Amino acid sequence: MRIFLLAFILIGCASNEDKVFVDQVSPDLVETFKIENEKFKKFVVVDKEPFKDVVKEKSVVPSKNKIKLQKQKPQPVLKITKKNDVIEIPEQTEESPATSEIKKKAEYPEGYPEDLKKIDLESAKTWKNYKPLYRIGEEFVFAINYLGITAGHVRFITNGGLKIAGRDALHFRALFKTSKFYKYVYEADDMVETYVSADKFLPIKYSLVQRESNKDVDDLQLFDHEEKKTYMFYKRFKKKNKQLTKKEKEAFLTKYFQDFMSTLFFVRGLPLKKGDVYKFPVYTRGKFWRLDVKVGSVKDNIKVMGKWRDAIRIDTIAHPPKSDKKKSKSIISFWYSKDSERIFLKLKAKLKFGSIEGEIEELIPGRRP
Repeated sequence: MRIFLLAFILIGCASNEDKVFVDQVSPDLVETFKIENEKFKKFVVVDKEPFKDVVKEKSVVPSKNKIKLQKQKPQPVLKITKKNDVIEIPEQTEESPATSEIKKKAEYPEGYPEDLKKIDLESAKTWKNYKPLYRIGEEFVFAINYLGITAGHVRFITNGGLKIAGRDALHFRALFKTSKFYKYVYEADDMVETYVSADKFLPIKYSLVQRESNKDVDDLQLFDHEEKKTYMFYKRFKKKNKQLTKKEKEAFLTKYFQDFMSTLFFVRGLPLKKGDVYKFPVYTRGKFWRLDVKVGSVKDNIKVMGKWRDAIRIDTIAHPPKSDKKKSKSIISFWYSKDSERIFLKLKAKLKFGSIEGEIEELIPGRRP
């Protein structure tokens, strides 16, 4: 399972002297897949610029090993056809909650599955307790340890000031790159990003770009909240046998949900009181996993970035789709700072081939919107 970016993190082995991140320019997979349907044009990002007035503060506790940042470098894509036509996106407005309640009978499209409506009733309890909590310009680097060895680093970035599908949106991105030393064994240059609505924190667009030694992958998911549909476009090229695989899928979408990337940031806005349990679906490739989030402890004292911090531990259990009989549930624990910032501090996961741990190593706090 590709939950919370862990699958691609374990590919490489970065050395202390060779932790170099490239600030890639995100390819728009709507163009990559040559999606011509008019209804998908609204998923093109407008004003794709980070806030220019963000003041980047120094790390709270600087790491012994400085993370190097390079100038922007375009991320390679699979067979992109550049277009000169400018897409005009009409302004769209969301219905107010009151109007939505009045039109409750039309809330779901014809033929919408009854079991998904039941899931929405359960998930609504979680969203009722959610309050937006994010920081524009926040960046942090996580070190991932496998069997006591630093296996790699992931850089997380938060941006705002965007509009997509007529909604004000936040942009979360994670970058992973293997070290120069390890590229002779296996090289990876991967990026995961998600756009979520700024008000209710609901995913609108998710993409995964993998550029690795043996394969290239483009994975795009579009979430249409008006139609209650999710659209998946997938492309994989295996370099050894030059095999190209393409998949497209359309499926009904629940009203409340997350993707694997957005979940990390969504839980920060929940009350997270000891014993609390939150349940909601997490969509990937047209299917959803049932996620149970339980607050295990609110008094854990952990040491990160050379400092002891009071932390909240949450334990998550992800149940695979019923159709994926070969996949088993995944169990991962996360630690967030107990203060009002809810900084993502640490993770621990049990996998079939061992366990992994990760903790924050660098932090640029950003600012509240």
